[in-house]
Formats: sequence, C-alpha cells, structure tokens
Amino acid sequence: YRMTDIAAAIDMDEFEMYFQPILDLQTGRLQKAEALIRWNHPTRGFLVPARFIPLAESSGQIVAITDWVLDHVLIQLRELRDKLSPDFQISINMPSAYLEYCVENEEKMLARFMAMQIPSRALIIEITEGSLLNMTPEMMRIIAILESIGFQLAMDDFGVGYSNLSQLERLPLTYLKIDKSF
Repeated sequence: YRMTDIAAAIDMDEFEMYFQPILDLQTGRLQKAEALIRWNHPTRGFLVPARFIPLAESSGQIVAITDWVLDHVLIQLRELRDKLSPDFQISINMPSAYLEYCVENEEKMLARFMAMQIPSRALIIEITEGSLLNMTPEMMRIIAILESIGFQLAMDDFGVGYSNLSQLERLPLTYLKIDKSF
C-alpha cells in the first residue's frame, strides 16, 4: 500500500468502525466498547490494522486516521449512551504521533475535546506500551491536560517488552490492559 492509498481511503470513506464489547463480569452488562478500525479496501477486501497502520504511522497519515476515528466514535458514543446507558464508554487508541500533533496544535485539540457534547469520561484514551519509548515531556503534559479535564487513560499491550512496572508511575492511568502474551 502507498501513502496515497490511505489518503484516498479517508477521502472515499473506506474505513469502518467496529466495536469490541467490554462486559462487567459481575453483572454481565455491556458497559464499554473498544473502537476498532478496519479498511474496506475496494479490491483487497477488509484489512485489519496490522496491514495498514504501520504505513500510516511512517507516512504521517496516522493523524488523519485518528481524526477520522475520533469523529466516528463520538457520533456512535452519543447514540450508544442514549440507547444503552448514560455511563457507556468507548476506548480509542491514540498513537504517539497523534499526541505529537496535539502538542503542536494544543488550542485546536483542546477546543475539539471540549466541544464533544458528551462528558469527557465517556472516552477512554488508550496508548500502547511502545508509545512510552517516544514520550516527550510535552506529550506527557498533553496527557496530563486530558486527564485533568476528565478523560480516562488506559495503557494497552502492557507486557510486550518495552517497559516495566516502575514506568507506569509516569502516567495517570485508569486502566491497564495486559497483553495476552504476558
């Protein structure tokens, strides 16, 4: 795939959102979901993120994809909170490149998150353990701002080998998602 393929996929609305349910083990109630993106490629069919996210990250298109995900998740989140529960939450992955984008566009980012029309705690922001390798003080400040306005933060893929328990102290985590290989 080429960078232009991903840009065209965004323009042609070829991406689709799926939601992996997260159940409360005590009640069996659906209380959260994780947003998962798929590319409905016109000739190759459905592509999982592992097939296109690395190219999106290396080409800088990951910011546009994350914006697309955020737009679509917010629409779905409002609907699901109305249908299921006013406490329903959705988690999204926030790549380190998007955090860098937020650092460079802080006012725009804050205005966008403040204009969501849903409580900030309804959106859980997931960062991967590998993102800690690229975490700058400025990115940590953005995370602290998001946490201070009510967003919850999750560490995804913990235990894949990049960090240890002591590094968790650096982040205001609400959730820790342990990788299945751990």
